[in-house]
Amino acid sequence: MNSNLFIVCFYYCFREEVVHESAKKKKYSRDGETPTPWNVNSLAIPRRDMKIRGQQYPDDLSWEQHFFPSSEFSVKNSLFSKAIRVNFPNYLYMSNNYYEKGWGLKTHRRLKNVIVVMEFCPSKTNTQLVAASSKSFSVAQEKTLKRAFTSSDGKMLDRIKVSEMKEVLRAVDVIGDDEKEKEKFLSNINMDPNGTVSFDELKQMLSQKVQYKVQAGRYYVALSLAEAQCLRLAIHGQHKVPFIPGMDATVALRTERTCLDVSAGKFVTTQCLGYLCV
Repeated sequence: MNSNLFIVCFYYCFREEVVHESAKKKKYSRDGETPTPWNVNSLAIPRRDMKIRGQQYPDDLSWEQHFFPSSEFSVKNSLFSKAIRVNFPNYLYMSNNYYEKGWGLKTHRRLKNVIVVMEFCPSKTNTQLVAASSKSFSVAQEKTLKRAFTSSDGKMLDRIKVSEMKEVLRAVDVIGDDEKEKEKFLSNINMDPNGTVSFDELKQMLSQKVQYKVQAGRYYVALSLAEAQCLRLAIHGQHKVPFIPGMDATVALRTERTCLDVSAGKFVTTQCLGYLCV
């Protein structure tokens, strides 16, 4: 048998079949996508569970009418299947202009990427640190911390110098990239006279930092690009003055870890970056 003919026959008998995959065709809807405006002054109204008893608030001026909890977000999969939801933290929201909650029950929609997230506090002075029971120092973070206490010959060090701590904090990724926050954390470490800290001492402090990173009264909302553009204009219009006159509400616009714009008096946190960067 001719060798060339054998090779050709072998190729056609044993070659892998190439399957070209494509998205399943569905009847996607574009109805109801006209943006609905909302008043930026509503961002100064406390959430329902944080309103001060006895104080009057305008019923028609609440941001909760325009944003819904991300834990209620769902998409339609098939006619009879049950909608699947993710148990997001209660400080994460979605704008009705980004996605209408009712869409997940009746129509198929093409999901848009979340490009810009609004971070806001109705009252900066009324925010408070709270323990997030679902958060803990992860196994991966503990392994990273142990590597920082491991010498070049593989032995575990009893203590390390605080001068080496910034690289450790960056690797463990508990505080984020805020240099001022890192300096504040380092200044609160109970060091020995030699300026060193033990593994157990550092792990305990970082564990507390993980559990108390959440601030009650601070919220994050996935916006449409049109909303983000309008809000950025509103922030620029109140340059160096309170975002909402007479109130201490603060607003910032984020894209992943980057802060795009911030109102006067704003201080940023990293409590939801794990969700924003997924």
